[in-house]
Amino acid sequence: MSIILYETLDSDSTYYNSTPVPDVMISEASAEQNIDPNSLMVDIEAIHAMPHATRNYTRYTEKCLKNSVPFWTKPYNRPLIKHHNEKNGDIIGRVVDASYKARDTLSNTPALVLTVNIPGEQAKADVKNGINQTVSIGVIAEDVRCSICGKPIELDNNGNVISCEHQKGHVYGKETAFWDIYSMEPKEVSYVIVPSDMFAGNLRSYSATKSKPPRVSESYKEEGKIEGMDIHEMEAKLKAAEDKVTNLETGFKALTETKESLEVKIKDTTARANETAEKLAAVEATNTELTKKIETLEAANNELTTKVSDLTNIKSDLETKATEELKMREGLETELASTKIALKESLIDALQALRKVHGKAELDREQLKNREESSIRDSISDLKFEMQESVKQQVPGTVKNPALTEEADDTDKISTKESNDIGNVDLKAGLETIFMAIAGARR
Repeated sequence: MSIILYETLDSDSTYYNSTPVPDVMISEASAEQNIDPNSLMVDIEAIHAMPHATRNYTRYTEKCLKNSVPFWTKPYNRPLIKHHNEKNGDIIGRVVDASYKARDTLSNTPALVLTVNIPGEQAKADVKNGINQTVSIGVIAEDVRCSICGKPIELDNNGNVISCEHQKGHVYGKETAFWDIYSMEPKEVSYVIVPSDMFAGNLRSYSATKSKPPRVSESYKEEGKIEGMDIHEMEAKLKAAEDKVTNLETGFKALTETKESLEVKIKDTTARANETAEKLAAVEATNTELTKKIETLEAANNELTTKVSDLTNIKSDLETKATEELKMREGLETELASTKIALKESLIDALQALRKVHGKAELDREQLKNREESSIRDSISDLKFEMQESVKQQVPGTVKNPALTEEADDTDKISTKESNDIGNVDLKAGLETIFMAIAGARR
């Protein structure tokens, strides 16, 4: 699957084709170029090679840029447009030359340099006044690989990567995922507002009547000229080269001094790093000791938590028992109160019975209820004592039942035999039997 890439940030920078695009293999024959003498030539660093990366998280290999050079002008000159508008945009120029530049680039990495011809007056003015300054290339990337795992990138119909789990721009561990471009087919180059390659833009512009500095060839001609350059130009170039060597030597000396200074700094930094490592080791040892203490405290805390849980359960059981005992106590108190009331009623019944036996009128029951239990018992004791004294005073054989009230004169007389029988009765024992029976019934 081939992937169409636009290295700009002001539009969707990635498109894809579901149909593979075959590799383009063409000859290096020059295409016919009709250049207006009044047109403008612009040299552009269009894209830069690894390790430089675009803000779209794409990277171009050196081999990719080198191999693409002939295809910018063959079999036709690729167009210069704006904002990758291929459908209805105007062509403002054409690529007339392409080259690979290995050093001295804006990014300090190898770059693809394109020379474009711009004939239109407005387009020329936009370049000269700096409006058209930054560029983006549009290409068909035929070999794109994941920088993390190296697998070829494959996309689904929604543009999602399906060949591996790495998404460009995402960080995996400490490594950022990029799409590395190993092969591409040029489509166009565009002036854009925000390029994804921040160094992609115009290098210089010049009139079409002024040719670019010719490339030096190693073949000499007999008349003392070098192909494309006479001897005077060569001498000037040689002097310039010598001056450059002198400058390089001066720069090398400065670099040597810088190197020595850096070595001192490195030595100092190494010493500080060792000191830091020792401190770190001490901190780690302290951390290990603290970790052990924390583990001991956690174990003690767990044990205390278990004990607290046990005590909480015991407390809950005790509270339950206390509640049950309280209920039982309340029940007993209620039962005791009821028993006291019943006992008082029994004592009142016994008192009333004794008074009846003694021949006395019954007392008001409500008033008796308001009296103390001890008072009622005292009354009972007094009646029993009176009955005992009364029994002692009775004449043998003529005992009269005190429970009987005096009858009229016409009441039948008790026979002598009945009187004798009554005299033989133990009145005290009988009264006690009656009292105990009444008391037992009340209980």
